Amino acid sequence: GCLKCIEACPTDALVEIRETEGYAEAHSVALFPNPEQGK
Repeated sequence: GCLKCIEACPTDALVEIRETEGYAEAHSVALFPNPEQGK
């Protein structure tokens, strides 16, 4: 890879701990309306 993420992010933000299952789905913000969900 290009390692741009290593230069842009603080090193303590890059950890090898997996996130809790379902965390991303529970805390995501929709950027575009999804017509299939009726929104």
